[in-house]
Amino acid sequence: MSEVLNLDNLEKHIRDNYLEKDFGENQLDEPFELNWRLIRDFAWGLSDPNPLYCDAAYAAKARWNCQIAPPTIASSIRYPQTHAGIWDKPYQMTNLVAGNRFEWFDVFRVGDRITTSLVIKNLYRKKGKTGDLLLVVTEGGLWNHHGNLIAKQYATQVQVEMPPGVKLGEKLLYQQEPYKYSKEEIAKIVECYDNETVRGAKPLYWEDVAVGDKLKQIGRGPLTLGDMMQFNGKSYFGGPVPGTFKVSLNAARSMPPASIRTNPTTNWPYEDMMWEHYDFNLVRARGLPLPFDLGCMRYMMAATLITNWMGDDGYLRRLDARIQRPNYYGDTTWFSGEVVNKYKETQGGVEYGAVDIKIQGVNQVGDSTTPGTATVYLPSPGRPVQIPVPV
Repeated sequence: MSEVLNLDNLEKHIRDNYLEKDFGENQLDEPFELNWRLIRDFAWGLSDPNPLYCDAAYAAKARWNCQIAPPTIASSIRYPQTHAGIWDKPYQMTNLVAGNRFEWFDVFRVGDRITTSLVIKNLYRKKGKTGDLLLVVTEGGLWNHHGNLIAKQYATQVQVEMPPGVKLGEKLLYQQEPYKYSKEEIAKIVECYDNETVRGAKPLYWEDVAVGDKLKQIGRGPLTLGDMMQFNGKSYFGGPVPGTFKVSLNAARSMPPASIRTNPTTNWPYEDMMWEHYDFNLVRARGLPLPFDLGCMRYMMAATLITNWMGDDGYLRRLDARIQRPNYYGDTTWFSGEVVNKYKETQGGVEYGAVDIKIQGVNQVGDSTTPGTATVYLPSPGRPVQIPVPV
């Protein structure tokens, strides 16, 4: 009798083989060195205009005395979501990013050589709109070459069981057509891009912030295949396919068989599962109607809302972003924020001026896609934010 490849068996398989173990999915060679170009390209792949990340000469004159990286580069150095177990056998599941929570203690500097960890910490079940869900929770850390902890991340990947009797690729979990924009909507997006600003060198002091303050909205979209491929090439260091044609074929041959797809149009049997994000034909194997973004792309973009606002002397201490639905081809995400709390926080005997921000990411029709929260440490006059934050 053949094994039933359902959610119960997948959960048992992960518990028996992966729980509490460091899992090396998409892991880069370590120590991984951050050079100026990697940092700049990462920012460009997110459309992040901050000169701290993109202009080494500017950054050398800021408080950090060197180019630094956007804080969410952590998820490209070590991809925090895990597909552990799902590729080992042809389970009748589809999977999506559910969210990520970051905690930072220092900045990522040019020249840092990074080592990492990632451990599957927990599994739990939920009922979803489309079926039973298995959520896989990981915990990871990143250290620089001095052995100092820079960041921790806690990620969740969701496995969605296909309905009984329905095989992967036979049923779409969602129905959606590409969105077509009016002239007014196009003008709004263009205006937002033209007016996006980075606070930069002018300090934002803790004393000058009040509960209820609104952050300047940013927009990202409409999402195109070019945007996703640029992100994959510039900002997603752990992408599983390192090249084209023969290189891609050899990469596919080295992957678990369950992670490889047959192209329904060409019958080519060596398509990497990764290309489901970009291909209108392959994406149906994921149970989705249109090409869709990588979830990590969305929570990385949410951080740009915060770093634009806080200025060169602010410090993003925590970010918790959830992914509530896919961002499809043609979608635009609007990120907005509001200060909801202001207080003093003591870490290791050091007092910080902390501000909590509620983040909301919505698409072009107003659906919530990326809710979240952030905590920022801000300076006071004559008192910069002390970094590193004591662990």
